[in-house]
Amino acid sequence: MIEEARSVGQAGTYQVADASHLDFTDAEFDGATAFGAFHWFSDEASVRSIQRVLRGGAAFVVVNKNDAGDFRESIVEIVSRHVALGSARPKLNYQPAKTLDAFGFDAVEEAVIPMIEHLSPTQTITHVRSMRLWEEVPPRSLHDMIEAELRSYVTDRLAALGTFQRPLTVAIVWRRNQ
Repeated sequence: MIEEARSVGQAGTYQVADASHLDFTDAEFDGATAFGAFHWFSDEASVRSIQRVLRGGAAFVVVNKNDAGDFRESIVEIVSRHVALGSARPKLNYQPAKTLDAFGFDAVEEAVIPMIEHLSPTQTITHVRSMRLWEEVPPRSLHDMIEAELRSYVTDRLAALGTFQRPLTVAIVWRRNQ
């Protein structure tokens, strides 16, 4: 992602860091957000590190899209027929509001918004390729075989306008650092 941002000319300084050891001074930031990634670093050390770099009164906002239908489970089932998956469900038991509350953010608030994402078949396959479980799929020949099965799954479920409908909830969790 960092290289992609640089390649399209997005201004800014980019760093890759372990969230539990952020290399910034205390109270350096007026706010922070985690969009679709907090489940990867929602441990106590990371949350405490995020708190440390936020100024008093700064907001930390977590936004996650969560499947509300059977999409993820269907994808896991399809891929599992070809590959033994290790971490196909990284959000299992993931509750960001409880995590922030447990590790020192006070009066955490959460809003859950239901929605339906409309994707073309190509966008749906691209989304599957972006999922963590795709990293466990070995060489190209297996990619092609699984993608063919995914295309069949998606094509069988196209809506009248030719889009795949993925029911979601968008969870937004926030709290100001005290």
